[in-house]
Amino acid sequence: MRYVMPVRVRYSDTNRDGFMNLHKILECFQDCCIFQSESLGYKVQDELDRDRGWFLLAWNVEIERFPSLGEELQIITEPYKMKGFYGYRRFMIIDSDSRTLASADSLWLLMDLRKKIPQRVPADMINAYITDVKDDTVRVKRKLETEGAWIPKEKIPITRHFLDTNSHVNNVFYGMWAEEHLPEGFPVQKIMIDYRQSSYEDDVITIDTIQEEDRVRCRFRNQDDILLALVEFWRKV
Repeated sequence: MRYVMPVRVRYSDTNRDGFMNLHKILECFQDCCIFQSESLGYKVQDELDRDRGWFLLAWNVEIERFPSLGEELQIITEPYKMKGFYGYRRFMIIDSDSRTLASADSLWLLMDLRKKIPQRVPADMINAYITDVKDDTVRVKRKLETEGAWIPKEKIPITRHFLDTNSHVNNVFYGMWAEEHLPEGFPVQKIMIDYRQSSYEDDVITIDTIQEEDRVRCRFRNQDDILLALVEFWRKV
C-alpha cells in the first residue's frame, strides 16, 4: 500500500547553500513510514506495548538533486514485501513538477523488544501493508565492505538526545555524523548504509573514514570495538 506525506522544505532542513541536508532526507523517509503505520493502526506506542518494533538494517538511496528551501514535496513510501522476520520498503521524493528527486530501498527487521530476538511478521500486518503491490524482487544491498585502511576521525558520547522509542540510537544519526566527513563540495549521488548493531546511552562511538576517488566510506564502532554501522557516499558522475 502506497502512502504519501506532503512536506515543505523548512529553513531548519537546509545547509548553508539552501539545500536540504542529506540526513534530513532520511528523516523524511523515516517519518513517512511511521505515519503510514500510525494510519494503519500500528501506532508506535501500541507496538511498544506489544514489545514489538521495526529495526532498520539497510538504506540504498539515489539522489537526482537535493530539494531547496521552500519547495513543496511529496514523500512516498511503499512496502512491497514482508516475509519471515523482514520487511522491504521503497521511498521517493517527488517535486511539484512530478519529478523524482530521490528514491530509496530499505530493509527492516521486526524485533521482539523484550526477548531481543527477531519476530515473524504476523499475517494481519502483512495483509495491512501489502495490498496492491506484488513484487518479490529485492533491490536493496545490505552487506557493505568492511576491509580497508580506516582512519579514526572522532568520538561521540551517546546521550539521551540520540535515542528513539526503541531506546537505541536512531538510525538517522549515523547518516548525519557521516555527512560531516564528506569533503567540501563532494557531489553525492548515492548513499548506502549497513546497520550491524544497536548503540545505547553511555556508549562511545568512534567514527573511522576512508576517502577514495569515487566514494567516501565511514565506519562506526563502539567502545568495545563492535561494528555498529557502515556508510558509503558515492560521487555523482
